[in-house]
Amino acid sequence: MWIARRRRWLERSPLIGLAVAGGLMAAAVVLKLLLPNLPTLAIFIPAVIVGAFLGGRGVGLVALLLGTVASAYFVFNPPPPSTFTTQTVSVFVFIMVGGTILFIIHLLDEAIRRLEREQAQLRLERAKLGLSLKAGRAATWNITQSKMQWDRTFYELVGLPYSDSVPTESEFFAMVHDDDRAKMTEARQLMSRGLEPKPSDEYRLRRADGSWIWLINHRVQIDAENYVGLTIDITERKLAEEKIHFLFRELVHRTRNQFAVINSIAREVYKQSGSITEFESLFRHRMVGLARSQEAVGNAQDNPLSAIVAAQADIFGLSSRIDIKGVPIRVSETGAQYLSIALYELITNSIKYGAFTAGDARIGVGWTVSGDTLEILWSENCSTASTTAQPFAGTGFGARVLKDLTAQALDGQSEYEVRDDGVRWSLTVPLGRHFQHCAGA
Repeated sequence: MWIARRRRWLERSPLIGLAVAGGLMAAAVVLKLLLPNLPTLAIFIPAVIVGAFLGGRGVGLVALLLGTVASAYFVFNPPPPSTFTTQTVSVFVFIMVGGTILFIIHLLDEAIRRLEREQAQLRLERAKLGLSLKAGRAATWNITQSKMQWDRTFYELVGLPYSDSVPTESEFFAMVHDDDRAKMTEARQLMSRGLEPKPSDEYRLRRADGSWIWLINHRVQIDAENYVGLTIDITERKLAEEKIHFLFRELVHRTRNQFAVINSIAREVYKQSGSITEFESLFRHRMVGLARSQEAVGNAQDNPLSAIVAAQADIFGLSSRIDIKGVPIRVSETGAQYLSIALYELITNSIKYGAFTAGDARIGVGWTVSGDTLEILWSENCSTASTTAQPFAGTGFGARVLKDLTAQALDGQSEYEVRDDGVRWSLTVPLGRHFQHCAGA
């Protein structure tokens, strides 16, 4: 307020108010001396009012005291033609009027102070609300007599520079996704007719920078011409929901595939088994390998290729007999699963038919990177194996895993060769999707 701002400036120096009141009082005395017929009380009251208004209650009391003395002097000197009581009452009236004025000004001053405190509190609450809305990626809006108004946070939310004018209805709906525009248009039409729309709607909006965000509108109807609303950015929630749905579908897909894998393993093991005891042993070992591959999948972000090879060797306690060598490579979930199954088959075959039939034989597992290609090589030498060991024939489910399934799943190529000195298996895959070269590691 204009009055409040000026009064605060004057109150910092009450001498200004005192000087003005004194000047007015002196001017009133001069006027009375020059014009004796002027009403005595009327010419001194302005000095009291202005002094109290400019200098506060203290200055007003001083002006009232001086005005009382001056008015008494002019009322009783020269001696009044009327009675003494009448003149005394006149002075008393002056005091009462001046006191009343001081009291009114005091009330005005208190009202101004209370208004300033409330305005300061309102500014604080607005600031807190603004920070809360900004932190929560939310904004408020209102429609009054069919005219839309946004708060400053709404402009930030949609990526537009702040302006006193809101984008037109057509400009705003052009930012809304095609699939969501109909329900947003319907809500606006209902409000334009004074009807109550749905309490909330979720919709997609293209920000000024071209990115898409998800928003939810909460609306409340005040009356037929007034609506208020809260709009919240729910993009992160929507992305999280999509990720959960994706993971759920992936879990269902993986579970279905896993049952198929287990069924195939059981069928192939049954064909290769000569007895129930042999079937139970072979099937159990393959299930252990499958479980170990799932452990690798469960921590896909920390799947070094060397750790995957070592984990499969640990199942049989053969880590010390496998030479692992290669550059640092990180493996994806899918890569870890299929590679673990292939390694399990290679180790199992080597125990039954190859290098691990000899007590001192070793196997080499290495990999190299050439450009955007990774080559993994399994190589064993059965030259020192027992004379009873026979090279693996390369038939059955295990061979299919090594020859076809692993390479197809990882977008690569494989070579599987059964030689006189053992098995040689290589897998060539592109870097990027399932395998990443950790340069500098």
